[in-house]
Amino acid sequence: MEAKDMVKEIEKYRLVTIIRTKDVSDALSKANLLCNSGVKFVEVTFTVPNAHEIIRTLRKEFPDVYVGAGTVINVDMLEKAIDAGACFIVGPNFDERISEICQAKDILYVPGIMTPTEIVKAMSHGHELLKVFPGEVLGPEFVKAMKGPFPDAKFIVTGGVSLENLDEWFKVGATAVGMGSSLTTGTTEEVKARIETLLKKIGV
Repeated sequence: MEAKDMVKEIEKYRLVTIIRTKDVSDALSKANLLCNSGVKFVEVTFTVPNAHEIIRTLRKEFPDVYVGAGTVINVDMLEKAIDAGACFIVGPNFDERISEICQAKDILYVPGIMTPTEIVKAMSHGHELLKVFPGEVLGPEFVKAMKGPFPDAKFIVTGGVSLENLDEWFKVGATAVGMGSSLTTGTTEEVKARIETLLKKIGV
């Protein structure tokens, strides 16, 4: 799928679930639970051991789920993610080389930002969907303030997003949110119930 169409899908579903753990079996277990619970976007961060192999496995087992790579901070990680079939690439920062490669291959790259200068830099390189990180530090007022000078920017907020504060982020103009531990912590039944509530809340 072309990068611009992937952005439209994220705008439609408004939720990217995030897998960040140090244990491969735990990562696969959580990812399988998410994919079987109706979510459309799963991001496997490269802090997970063998993240690219997990992405490869999920892409084969769940072809209808958009599986992407997160915490991609160098070209080596990027190449592994692309080879594994990652549908999108997310970074905590903006990397010009990653940007160039993703644009050449028409793969969505979502760089992280936390200042107006970083927003300008990312947008000047053709990126409209930007990761606001860390959300719990910047807060909803940051998104509200940045939508003023950057009305065309589309923000996906990660870090500190929960069912309790979800409405606050969308109210100030967030395009989507990324949720990890606040969604996947607990028993299988608790996680499923939380996902069901979340999907209803965002209207998916």
